[in-house]
Amino acid sequence: MGVSEFRLLKVPTPDADLLARIGKLRVRAWTTLIPQAAAMGAWLDEFEDAAHHWVVFHGSELVAAARMSIHAALDLVPDPECFAGVFGEPPEAPIASFNRLVVDGPWRGFGLSRQLDEARLNFAMASGCRSVIGSTPAGEGRLRQVAGLGFVVVGEGNLDHRPPCCFGPRPMVYWKPLRS
Repeated sequence: MGVSEFRLLKVPTPDADLLARIGKLRVRAWTTLIPQAAAMGAWLDEFEDAAHHWVVFHGSELVAAARMSIHAALDLVPDPECFAGVFGEPPEAPIASFNRLVVDGPWRGFGLSRQLDEARLNFAMASGCRSVIGSTPAGEGRLRQVAGLGFVVVGEGNLDHRPPCCFGPRPMVYWKPLRS
């Protein structure tokens, strides 16, 4: 199966039906990492409508998605508890927050997360962001992937206080300064 069989799209405006599908995809894929997520109908939060979303389809099947939000300060990003005390100096604003990257299990290993990261990184640069931050509980493979895009692992983040995030492994925080 070739990469050309996948379609990566930026969602042009908040689309309630597509967001619902993304939320269900997150639950399905993340249940392997956070078993308590299985009890959720969809993994959506208050940042969905204001964020930028990218999706990957294989035919008509939604197989991957990622979100990026832009903020004036670190304490305004999604899951700010994760980043508390991790940075010596706050990242320079505007801050692009990479969050909610998900690739469904059968579709991992096709480079979809890298394509989603590159699309988000290009959009952050074009939008005038000065920093990009993210966190991942996914482990060494994911950290190598973001390092390949120029990110630096800053340290171990804090667990979110809200279920099911509080049940997962401690996330690692990564950061990349951008130049205009």
